[in-house]
Amino acid sequence: FQLLGLYVKGSIIDRSLADWIESFFFGISYPDDRIWCNLTVCLAGDMKASAEAAVSAGILASESRAYGPGISKIIVTFVTDALKKREQGWTVKNIIDEYPVENNIPKVPGFNRPMITGDERISMLERRRIELDIKKGPHLTLLYDIEDFLAPYHEYINAGGYLSALLTDNGFGYPELHEMLMVTSTIAGLLACYSDKINKEPDSFYPLKCEDVDYVGVEPFSLTL
Repeated sequence: FQLLGLYVKGSIIDRSLADWIESFFFGISYPDDRIWCNLTVCLAGDMKASAEAAVSAGILASESRAYGPGISKIIVTFVTDALKKREQGWTVKNIIDEYPVENNIPKVPGFNRPMITGDERISMLERRRIELDIKKGPHLTLLYDIEDFLAPYHEYINAGGYLSALLTDNGFGYPELHEMLMVTSTIAGLLACYSDKINKEPDSFYPLKCEDVDYVGVEPFSLTL
């Protein structure tokens, strides 16, 4: 991970930061075939595609505005802009008011997850930060202040938000650096799913077709307005 940091950033990163990034990769690379990028790899393995083709497709599928390394630039831009505004005297409320509201909840980059309230990885990431003696800088501090403001809405820091703030505090100052660093962060989960499918019979993954389902519910009926 020091080598990865060198090639992305152009300079050697501290061993402690490299170890923390490794822990983050552990936390983000789930070998669960229900996750969209893993699902892509499972289908590729089911069709007996090569590992290179399958994993490349999985990485492309992780470029999302909802999850994965694809959201890195969005979150980093928010974190850096928010700190600049804070230093200019903006309150946390002023900062949050700049973002859209859906169902009476502010939608702020780096907070919550699409399918769950809270992110179980944050406690692990914070524990590792403390164990490795990595500083909690102004970006991460501000993110926790924003979390305090959003807590009544049940919006909490997610792993992407935590990562973006911590890396920005530790020398990764540009959104593109974050995206490059994280582009292969899902690769272990991708390979696990591919390995699980490549030696199984073809068409064994999600084999059901619509005509395989025998519907036994109520009969179709007309709706008159």
